[in-house]
Amino acid sequence: MAPLSTPSSLSVVGGPCARTLAYFRRSGFPVFFVNDAHIDEDVEMPLWGGPHAMKGSEGGHR
Repeated sequence: MAPLSTPSSLSVVGGPCARTLAYFRRSGFPVFFVNDAHIDEDVEMPLWGGPHAMKGSEGGHR
């Protein structure tokens, strides 16, 4: 099972995205969530440190 996140993704999601989400919520703006479901050949695998949110895995459904 591939994890939902990788250590390198947490530096992006954990800070800037969390601050943006908090701002939108405080301001009453709508917040939408999307989901990744990757396959082995996806070009972003090396960018984010390996397999994560793989199609058909638990991480791909969160």
